[in-house]
Amino acid sequence: QASKLFTMGSLASTQRQQQSAAETSSAPTASPQSVLVAVDGSLHSQQALEWFHGRPDVDIVLLHAAGLSLCFGAPTAVVPSAADVDLALEDTRMRVARLRQAMLARCDSLAVRCRFRFVESLNPGAAIVAAAEAEKAALVVVGTRGLGNVRRTLLGSVSNYVISHCRVPVMIVPLQNGQQPAG
Repeated sequence: QASKLFTMGSLASTQRQQQSAAETSSAPTASPQSVLVAVDGSLHSQQALEWFHGRPDVDIVLLHAAGLSLCFGAPTAVVPSAADVDLALEDTRMRVARLRQAMLARCDSLAVRCRFRFVESLNPGAAIVAAAEAEKAALVVVGTRGLGNVRRTLLGSVSNYVISHCRVPVMIVPLQNGQQPAG
């Protein structure tokens, strides 16, 4: 797993090699590399974007993966009404629209080229891995939520899932100095 962690030096090295090859070749230059940044509206995901911004040779795909906010099929086996499902769907649509607007505005303020993509999924880790493959991303950037050891053990970790299953390098952006884990 440690070999899957990505350093900026290796991205820069890869890009220098590609640039050198493009300069010595008469073929048209390749399109910019795509980097997938997972966002969920948390400070941690914003830090992931801000950590990576400022690379004009990279197309950033902001990915948000989420499911309905209701727990269907709960242990009580109470079936939600159609109105409850509609409310949950509308709530999800509104949250995604607000996140999209905020993240694209942040990209504009950072002067980076990006686009927003939403994937409905109850497994964000699997959605990130699938989107990285579909987007042909050269790198996946994920912020760490900083869960404590107990919560991470009980709830799992999206970043751990992505590192374990993704076929491209993964950059985990840690909490900034002075911030405490969320659990």
